[in-house]
Amino acid sequence: MRPGSGDLLECTQLQHHAALGRIAFEASIDAVEGVDLAIEAVPENLALKRDVLVGADERMSADGILASNTSSISITEIELR
Repeated sequence: MRPGSGDLLECTQLQHHAALGRIAFEASIDAVEGVDLAIEAVPENLALKRDVLVGADERMSADGILASNTSSISITEIELR
């Protein structure tokens, strides 16, 4: 990547396609086995979100980042126990 205008970075088309190639959209919780980054995107149902996040947390790498796209449920309400 090379510096562009302001604080933004520009990338080449090859870098763009390579980055997109590393993104996978999965419907199976087993797909997050050992990954370093996962973003949950299930409907706004507290029990469902909690189940998906707990399942992902159990399968991801120990230092992985687990994120949620929740919009109507407070992330602190989802708290993984």
